[in-house]
Amino acid sequence: MRQRHSPLLAIVASTRRLKLINYSGRAPIGCADSGLAVLVLPIRRDSRTSSIPLAVLVVAAVSTIVFFSSAQSLSPDATALTAQSWRQPWRLLALLFVHPSVGLWLACLLVLLLVGPFAEAVAGIALFLLCYLGGGAFGAAVGLFWSGSTPAGDWPALWAIAGLLAAAFRARPLAARLVGSRRRISFPALAGLPIVIGVQALCGFLLGWGAVNVPADLAGLAFGAGIGALFKLRRSRRAQGLLAPEQARETTGTPRESALAREAREAAARLETRRATQLFQDLVDLEPRRVEHLCGYLNVALLGPDETVLQDAALRLLWLRSKSHSEQLRKTFLLLTQPKVLKVLPIDEHLRLARRLVRLHEDAAALKVLDAILSDSHLRQLYGRQLADCLLGIYTGYVRRRLTTLAETIHSRLTLYFEAAGDIGGVPPATRPPSALHASTQRPPNTRLPRRS
Repeated sequence: MRQRHSPLLAIVASTRRLKLINYSGRAPIGCADSGLAVLVLPIRRDSRTSSIPLAVLVVAAVSTIVFFSSAQSLSPDATALTAQSWRQPWRLLALLFVHPSVGLWLACLLVLLLVGPFAEAVAGIALFLLCYLGGGAFGAAVGLFWSGSTPAGDWPALWAIAGLLAAAFRARPLAARLVGSRRRISFPALAGLPIVIGVQALCGFLLGWGAVNVPADLAGLAFGAGIGALFKLRRSRRAQGLLAPEQARETTGTPRESALAREAREAAARLETRRATQLFQDLVDLEPRRVEHLCGYLNVALLGPDETVLQDAALRLLWLRSKSHSEQLRKTFLLLTQPKVLKVLPIDEHLRLARRLVRLHEDAAALKVLDAILSDSHLRQLYGRQLADCLLGIYTGYVRRRLTTLAETIHSRLTLYFEAAGDIGGVPPATRPPSALHASTQRPPNTRLPRRS
């Protein structure tokens, strides 16, 4: 059953494991031994990790520096603009980073860290800064024109990014995760507006309603919504990549789906292995980097008796170049450890599969592949360098995660099979795909495949 998660307004999650850097130098997937998380980050469908909101962190850092350097000693009367301040328009921007009190600064910072990462993810750094600065300045100008005074803090800018998020997604849920945790949640895009309203109302109740300027806030909201509508962010690739998996399937479903992909899945569902294999071959020839097609090609190849097709599907996955690995790709790599698949792959590809599994922290599956090669003395001597690198990668990961017992088992393998580091030889990893894969990718797609009657 599909789990439902309620929107979270303020998240303080305790974690127990440290974020560890992978031995290969890629982004970590693990979590921390200690620490607190007060941030929710968006996750794209093609990535297991979330991106860092650089613009949000820069704005938060500037506000913090300004507050601790000078703004703490300023009174609201000294920082607010008046009707005679039109000759200094740059102060409309400078006012966004000035917070007269500690409570106002903390409230604005909390809203920025909760809503800002999603707005930056959908709009990009440049458009996010335009929305934040432009919405704040526009709201301050409207407030100055309407009531002769400007709001305290950057509330119009926060209303602008909340309006941008609402205009881009409306009520559709976004995929997100807690900082310092692997747990994924569903974050409704419209939750940004209740967050701003709730925190601002709380500030007005505790600090006084004089800091609330309704015309300025509505002007900022209209500015952000206008930016989202003007740049058509709702239909952008950034927006589609941030949707939750269920909503993404509904948005990018049958109307935009190719007829060939639909026929291939229908043939696989009816267990028409031969026809499904031919259709998926055409799909991977047309889109060789599409993970969904490659995984479907391997699944139907596992059902069929043709070892050549199975080898082609496995090689395409192993030589797929991607910066991040999705959950679907991780499960597919685990399928490659089946004896039926390893039987049709050369030893070089066994080692490539082991390196991919180590990178995905699937150490048990990687050891299963490596132990089969280590048991042969000839293969151990021929591929000694690659085997030692894989074992060393697993050992390093265990040591960093303080798994002493498992690290000792890997250390025993290294000392048993490789006595001295200087004596390890063998061929280096291949840098070019096999000739069989190169020949299969050069064949034209079968566009004249007869339709099923």
